[in-house]
Amino acid sequence: MWSAWSYLHDFPRAKMMRNPNWKENSKGGVAISMNSGKTWTPKYTGMGFDSPTTCLVLDEDSPVDSRILYASVFGKGVFKSIDGGDHWVLKNNGLTGSLAAFEITLLPNGDLYLITSPVPHHEGGKTGREVNMGAVYVSKDGAETWSHVSVGDKVLYPNGLCYDPGNLQILYLAAWADVSLNALVGRRVAQENGGNAVFDLDGGIFKSVDGGQTWAQIFDENQYVYDVTVDVRHPGRVYCNTFNRERIEVMMKGKPGTD
Repeated sequence: MWSAWSYLHDFPRAKMMRNPNWKENSKGGVAISMNSGKTWTPKYTGMGFDSPTTCLVLDEDSPVDSRILYASVFGKGVFKSIDGGDHWVLKNNGLTGSLAAFEITLLPNGDLYLITSPVPHHEGGKTGREVNMGAVYVSKDGAETWSHVSVGDKVLYPNGLCYDPGNLQILYLAAWADVSLNALVGRRVAQENGGNAVFDLDGGIFKSVDGGQTWAQIFDENQYVYDVTVDVRHPGRVYCNTFNRERIEVMMKGKPGTD
């Protein structure tokens, strides 16, 4: 068994990164258990113990004696292991702006989707109003290269992605709606650098039926959706949880893949 660890909490909320020195407290990494979780051993060679890990996925098609794993590390990007987690290699080719890697999704066909979160830029190690917004990426070569997935100009705070196991062309993406500069860099910093502003973002849930080439909004753009998942036993049934403590079920009419 493998597990992801982080000393910092409340990701992906940018309040955790308002201090330019936030990475100094960013302990974490990956651990492995060989006895069903009774004991754990840290495994962060090549990653470092300063690696708050938010997501960990296993390639179940990889050989049992040389398992392939992928880890998202908040503030560093994506790491890959080809030896069951004993060694890790950074795989950020194609990622730009925010390296606040938050979630990785591995499809059965090998496609990898990565979500990064907004993070204060801290130009020159100082506070300011600049922010690197979040994004969605895809890799079709085992994380060797990443390509940006265009969901929409106003989808800059993605949070979770899932796929329909009955049709891998169908994807669902959860996102947060409008967010203030105060919330991202802090009220005092915003006021000292030109005042507060609001980022006009589209939240809710977006759906793609062509493998991420195009997207359509299927759930309230004003909602702050934290994650979305499909019910594998009931085709067309989708669940999401919102940041305002609501749980909402979205029932798709018709067959899987139809609205």
